[in-house]
Amino acid sequence: MGKNMKNTLFSLLFAVCFAVLSFSSASAQLGADPGDRDTLIIDSVIAFLSGTGVLPVSFVNDEVLDAVEVTIRHQESQLAIDSFSFVGGRLLADNSSRIVRISEDSSTITFSYFAYETPALLQPGRGLMGKLYFSYPLSIGTGVIPVDTVTWEPSPNIEHATIFRAVDSVETFVPEVIPGFLDLKETPSSFDSVWIDSVGVEAGLPVEVAIHAYNERPLAEADIVLNWGSAYLIYDSTSFAGTRGITATRTVQPSISQRTLYISLEYGSALPLDSGSGILAVMHFTAAPASPDTLIEIDSTTVGLVTDTEFQLTDLDGGVRFTPLFTSGLVEIKTSTGIEDITPDGLLPEEYALSQNYPNPFNPSTQIELSLPTAGLVELEVFNVLGRKVRRLINEKLPAGVHRIEFDGRSDSGKRVASGVYFYRIQTEDFVQSRKMILLK
Repeated sequence: MGKNMKNTLFSLLFAVCFAVLSFSSASAQLGADPGDRDTLIIDSVIAFLSGTGVLPVSFVNDEVLDAVEVTIRHQESQLAIDSFSFVGGRLLADNSSRIVRISEDSSTITFSYFAYETPALLQPGRGLMGKLYFSYPLSIGTGVIPVDTVTWEPSPNIEHATIFRAVDSVETFVPEVIPGFLDLKETPSSFDSVWIDSVGVEAGLPVEVAIHAYNERPLAEADIVLNWGSAYLIYDSTSFAGTRGITATRTVQPSISQRTLYISLEYGSALPLDSGSGILAVMHFTAAPASPDTLIEIDSTTVGLVTDTEFQLTDLDGGVRFTPLFTSGLVEIKTSTGIEDITPDGLLPEEYALSQNYPNPFNPSTQIELSLPTAGLVELEVFNVLGRKVRRLINEKLPAGVHRIEFDGRSDSGKRVASGVYFYRIQTEDFVQSRKMILLK
C-alpha cells in the first residue's frame, strides 16, 4: 500500500441464492476508533509435532460493532492454515454473516462477521472470536512461528485487512493488534495430565480419593474443577499434607448442591511447581449410608461457564494456560465389602499367606483367600500381564483371621476383562505376595 492507505468498507453483496460479505477498498473511509482503543489478541500457544496447532483469537471492544474483519498470516512454508472455527466465540448470533477465506498457499486467512439486525450486534465486551486450526508435517521441526495481522489483496480491487466498524458509522477503524505465535515442541513421552483415583468403599464409610497430575514443565498455577454427579457421595473436605499442592496458595470452593469442587493451586513463577508427577490433593468423601451398590464417576467440569481444569506455565514459558489430558475416576459404593471371614473358631493364622485362587482357571468369578496373623490395612489388587492395575479389590483395615474375597472378572470401571493371564497381589505393612490366575471364556 502507498502513502494513503487503501480504504476498506464493509458492503453486502447478494448473489442469486446467497449473501456474501465483502470488504471493498473503493467504498469506505478509515476513521479513528470512537472510544478507547479496541484490541485484537492473537494467542500464543504450545503445540507438539505429533499433534495439531490450535490458536485462539480474542477481541475487546468498548462500543457496539456491526462488523469486523480479521486477516492473519504466518510465513512458515510447512505450516498450513486449515480452518477457522467460530464455535464458542462471540460471533455466533443469528441474523449475521460469517465468511472465511484462505489463500491458496494456506498462509493467509480472512474471516468476517456482519450483523444484519440489532440482536446480532457485538455489544461492548471481551471474549473469544474463534480458533485457528493449523496442520504441519513432523519435518517442520521445533521452533516459534509468529502469527500476525496483514493486509491481503487476493485479486484486483479486493483488499482484506483487520478492521472493525461501529454501529451507525460509515467508517471503519483499525484496532490495536497483539500478535501471537505457535511454539512447536517435541512430543513428550507423556503429555501433561490429571487423573483421579478409582476406589471402592462400603456404604456409610469415609473414603479418600487422590487427584494426581503430571506436568512436563514448571507450573505457576493448576486449576482443578470436578463434578461427581451423585448425592450418594458426600463431600467432606480436601487435604494437601504430603502432596504437591502443599507449597501453593490454595483456594478450595465446593458446591454441595451442584456436587462440584473447584481447587486452585497458585505457585507463582518465582517458586513454581517443578516438572514431575504426583498427588496434588486428596478429597475426603463419605458414602451415604442409604446408598445402593453403585459406581460414581468423578469427572472434569466447568464452573461459572469459564473456569475449567487448566494448567498455567511460568513467565519464562510465556504464562500460557492450557487444558491437560484428563482421566476420570470411579468410586464404587457397595452395601457390603464382599469379604467373607472364614476363620476357624479360636484358630488365628500364625503367619501371612495368600492362597491360590479357586477355581483356576475361572469364568466368570473366582475366590481369593488370605490369612492375616494381625489386624491391619490390607490392599488386594489385580494386574494384567503388562503390570497395569485392573481392579482394586480391597483397600481397608481387616481383623486378624482368614478372609475370602471374590473377584468377579470386572475392572475398576465395571467392565468385564478379557480372557488371559492376570496377577493378584496382597500388600500389608509387613507382607507382600503375588500369584497368577487365568480367566477363560
